[in-house]
Amino acid sequence: MYERDALETIVARARAFKAERDPAVTITEPTTEDYGTIRIYNTHIGYLLPFEVEVQFYECVGRSSGALAGASMATETWVAPGLRAGEHGRTGAGGENTPS
Repeated sequence: MYERDALETIVARARAFKAERDPAVTITEPTTEDYGTIRIYNTHIGYLLPFEVEVQFYECVGRSSGALAGASMATETWVAPGLRAGEHGRTGAGGENTPS
């Protein structure tokens, strides 16, 4: 996605699905990481499978236009069965989960 509103829309739709259809949906509160020249907005959404999808929006600070004005990435984050996001330790160099 190329707009922060798109991330907020995805979160709103996931919350609506959870409220109206199935409470098994897991949604982490959107967070913001500020690195000075770039801000990353992200959230994790999970449903039934033992992994979550991470949705991100990158905002370049101090730029109003240009190729890097906005970019996005969606990645899958593996979470061990029975654990919640953030409780699965850190990811090793090969992508495998290792204990913290």
